[in-house]
Amino acid sequence: MTDLDVRLLKVFRTIVANGGLKGAAKALNVGLPTISKQLSDLEIRLGIRLCVRGGSKFELTQDGSEVYRASTELFSSIEKFRNDVGKIKKKKELLRIAVIDNIITDENSPLPWLISYFDARNCHVSVVVTKPEEIEKGICGNIFDIGITPIYHRNPDLQYTSLYNEVSYLYCGHLHPFFADQDEELDCRTVDAAPCVEHLYVDRRFIPTLKDKSGDGPSALQLEAVLTLILSGNYLGFLPGHFAAAFEDRHQIRKVHQERRQYSTEIGFIHRREGVLNATTLQAIGLLRNRIISEDKPI
Repeated sequence: MTDLDVRLLKVFRTIVANGGLKGAAKALNVGLPTISKQLSDLEIRLGIRLCVRGGSKFELTQDGSEVYRASTELFSSIEKFRNDVGKIKKKKELLRIAVIDNIITDENSPLPWLISYFDARNCHVSVVVTKPEEIEKGICGNIFDIGITPIYHRNPDLQYTSLYNEVSYLYCGHLHPFFADQDEELDCRTVDAAPCVEHLYVDRRFIPTLKDKSGDGPSALQLEAVLTLILSGNYLGFLPGHFAAAFEDRHQIRKVHQERRQYSTEIGFIHRREGVLNATTLQAIGLLRNRIISEDKPI
């Protein structure tokens, strides 16, 4: 079945719908000889006599009636195919992103512009906030496409790309005994001896103040929980500077030994190896990598 066959079948159907060649010629705005030749061409291509014609008489042969019924099924199938393809084109692509909590307060986070980019291109973006280990599990299990998370180790099944470094500082709340003291008045031993909140998903090996402690303070999973314990006035705790800034501005917390009590965390994006990625995920990876390259260029 060629494009020509389809066009000739459309002419044949117009002839039948208009009761003969004259009516079809008028409907298609072509000459009668043209319609007659097209019908003859179709009969030759099919090897079937489709109708009896002569003078004002027009009648389908039995074979012609069967061809007409078959053409009805054909064009119905073509229309269904067009509708199905249209639905596929209208169907939104999906990009599934998993992130750690409170990344939204970090101006270095690529998440807002990444969502904006794909939303403008009719791609649905889902965002899940969860723990770093759950992000890795979800990426490996094809639950998520992209993860934005601290990089403490590297799973051989995943690809890791560094985005930026997040700096965290040691804080005390306004009810804590250290709050009213100047840093010069606080010696290192006093600060080291103070109970400190342990942020569970942070690798304590990266935090000098905590790596040698045996766990003399409470633990918390979410940053809000760490902050709540700090605000109680009973504990010190580390918070990312971007997350703590608003509470620091309201004088609810302050940094303790800012220059000495800080650590940097590598934040990056992770994904499965390229061989099993869809086009949308590959595009997101390319955008993130290009952003890194553009930010590294000298101004």
